[in-house]
Amino acid sequence: MLEKVSIQMVNTLREIVEALVRKDYLSIGSESLGGRLSAAELETAIREYGADVTPIPDDILEQLEVIPVENAEIPTWFIDLDLWINGKQSDLTLSMEMEQNRTGKLTAKILDLHVL
Repeated sequence: MLEKVSIQMVNTLREIVEALVRKDYLSIGSESLGGRLSAAELETAIREYGADVTPIPDDILEQLEVIPVENAEIPTWFIDLDLWINGKQSDLTLSMEMEQNRTGKLTAKILDLHVL
């Protein structure tokens, strides 16, 4: 069952996209967020795609739907985010897991970056 993203999720996703736009892969790679892809793997995947990531319009982020993870110990969602390349939506998709800890803070882990 899909859910709409919360404002807090949108803000977290925006931070991740902004890091990709700045090519600040270290701040969102597995070294920092604990996901599956390292900074070097993120950089390589985007370089091999052959274009620059650009910001995603807020109205697009606000319309995203997420998949809640059943029976998770803490609130957890899966998110597939189509990145924007050169100002247009692309088929390069960032797959993430987002968790909300007991204090309400959201953290996102990048699971994959692939062409869908």
